[in-house]
Amino acid sequence: MRKTDDPTTGQDKSIRKRLTRTVLIPSITLLVLWIAVSSYFVFNGLYAKLVADSVRQVSIPAVSALAAIQQERQTGVEFLVNTGVGQADLTARQQQTDARLSELQTVFGPAIDSAPDQIAVRMRELKAGFDQLPVIRAQIGFKSVSKAQANEFYNKILDSASRLFDVQARVVPDEIAVQGAIAATAVFRSTDTMSREASLITSGYAAGTLTPDEFMQFTQLLGSYRAELAQT
Repeated sequence: MRKTDDPTTGQDKSIRKRLTRTVLIPSITLLVLWIAVSSYFVFNGLYAKLVADSVRQVSIPAVSALAAIQQERQTGVEFLVNTGVGQADLTARQQQTDARLSELQTVFGPAIDSAPDQIAVRMRELKAGFDQLPVIRAQIGFKSVSKAQANEFYNKILDSASRLFDVQARVVPDEIAVQGAIAATAVFRSTDTMSREASLITSGYAAGTLTPDEFMQFTQLLGSYRAELAQT
């Protein structure tokens, strides 16, 4: 009996697994940091408690949802560049994202209503990005959008999350708590930078090369990642 397994298929899966682990491990670290910071806020005044509530109700559930968004971004790009990822794979990944988002969507309204104004603005921005997911998903499914446009959409959602975390980290005037929250936000930014690099490398691997623009983006992301780590 002939062996029909394609060795490159196993190699592709191995690369994707390593890239996924690289993204998920820092996300877990971020979750632990946010839990610690929000616990500190709860016991330090009413305003701090409102901030802690916004972290606990939205930001902590958002960590797993945003990790799913990062993975959906990568799967969507792989689908667009014909790496062997099919419609069923794409749909399964989107359903996993929706499962992570379901808890978040139920608390957005009450959390926005009770949050301090500067946090509520960022929450609305993040929610608006999530609400547009069906649009980009349809475009990816019909391959009517480029991989650059798909990346840009998902990147905007993750940038919105970063701005929300940054505001939450800085609004409470307590040096110890703020330092921990800023560290958590830096971890998130580093995580997402790694995920963006992974998305570029995956599509470049499928195409056999990076375009000049993609290579420039990769170089910029690498520099940004190193700079973020140096400041953490």
